Amino acid sequence: MAIRFDVAERGGDLVAVAEGAGSVTIQVQRLGDASQALSARWYTSFNLGGFVATPDQDYTSASAVLSWGAGDSAPHTLSIPILDDASGGCAGEFWVGLDVASPASPVNNDGVRVTIVDNDPAPSTPLVSVGPAASFSESIGTA
Repeated sequence: MAIRFDVAERGGDLVAVAEGAGSVTIQVQRLGDASQALSARWYTSFNLGGFVATPDQDYTSASAVLSWGAGDSAPHTLSIPILDDASGGCAGEFWVGLDVASPASPVNNDGVRVTIVDNDPAPSTPLVSVGPAASFSESIGTA
């Protein structure tokens, strides 16, 4: 008996979601012998690499327990709210982890990296116009 995020079946640990989508859904599968009850805790966390999505600014931090009764092998779906901010920028990432609570069973993959694809325009770079009479000196740093 084991559990895993269904993205492992597709050969990866990455899920992408548009910032304006409202939420991201991820399926968790129970594998093998389903004769005993099983529970597992999932949780959101900072991604340790790449661009970091900020909890409660880019997504709603969350955790919950998924439970399967004896004989239940149906996949469970978890949903994490994605927050649409108005600031331009780049994609952000966070982690969804999985721990088996009872009975002790292997987790085939311990997490999924979620990338939030920003839907806001990149901030524009301000233009500075310098007239012909201006001069600059690198040595003193003034104009």
